Amino acid sequence: MGNLGAYQDITVEAKNAGGVEELIKQIQDAAAKNAFPRAFVIGAASAAAMSVLFKAGMKRYRNAKSNRDACAAEATEQLKAKIEASDGAP
Repeated sequence: MGNLGAYQDITVEAKNAGGVEELIKQIQDAAAKNAFPRAFVIGAASAAAMSVLFKAGMKRYRNAKSNRDACAAEATEQLKAKIEASDGAP
């Protein structure tokens, strides 16, 4: 080998790969294969987190709606009671 260090190593690797473009393609392919599992895990974790947040939001919405409906029913009953009480009053 020569005294060119890393440059020499890269030129030898490019020659063995069939050219610079082929070496770059091999490096990109390897990087994509290594990145896919991490991207999949991140995507799955994000989907799971969104599902949990959505479920929590829906539960909170249903509780608020139930509470609102209960308050409305109570107010209706109180109003009916006041109207009935005032019908007999002079």
